[in-house]
Amino acid sequence: LSWRFSLFFLATIPLITGLAALYYLHGEPAGEITVTETSRGSLLSDIVSSLRVKGAIFVLVAQSFIVGGTGMGVLITWVPQFLQDPLKGLGLGIVEAGAIGAISTVGGAIGTIIVGHLADRFGHLRMAMACISSTIVMVYLLTLYRSFTPILVVHLFALGVTTYSITSILQAHLAAISTSVHRDLLLGLYFTFGFGVSSLWSTVMGRLIDTYSFAAVWTMMSLLGL
Repeated sequence: LSWRFSLFFLATIPLITGLAALYYLHGEPAGEITVTETSRGSLLSDIVSSLRVKGAIFVLVAQSFIVGGTGMGVLITWVPQFLQDPLKGLGLGIVEAGAIGAISTVGGAIGTIIVGHLADRFGHLRMAMACISSTIVMVYLLTLYRSFTPILVVHLFALGVTTYSITSILQAHLAAISTSVHRDLLLGLYFTFGFGVSSLWSTVMGRLIDTYSFAAVWTMMSLLGL
């Protein structure tokens, strides 16, 4: 039916959801909010103050590499192309590639819940390091595939379990170590910085694919994750 029709059709779902939320939540009274700390400085001073939260700047710096080597960008951006590309990838049809991508996304949803529970028990940074380490290995192992095999489905499901969880765990860690006056700003920096750097890495990865191969991208991602 064409990608344009599909895009417009799927866009109606969040549109209806948003309109329903606006209608049914209109006039809803706000909950009682107790503000224990307030900011009286400029945005720049608030940012500087937020970056002084112990460990925050290290998470942001680490994220600049993580978004290039792990995270959802691996599955959303490059795995579908790897599955479908007839010259440098596996040459699967769009239906087969979509089904495999859906399975890996299910792994991501399940993994985020399980890993989040474990992170509450063993610590956010420990679980983040475990997920990043696992993702590094599984991304690099993608270099071994020359044709489709059912093992790849299991592989991508397992990759989804760990790689989808990384961003959420680090976000939770930032929220845990920051005070109320810094929390919103730090999380805003986290996502703005992360998505901004991710777009730059996407350009680099695309160039690597055009010039070399998907194997070069998987290797590069593993090095960035490391």
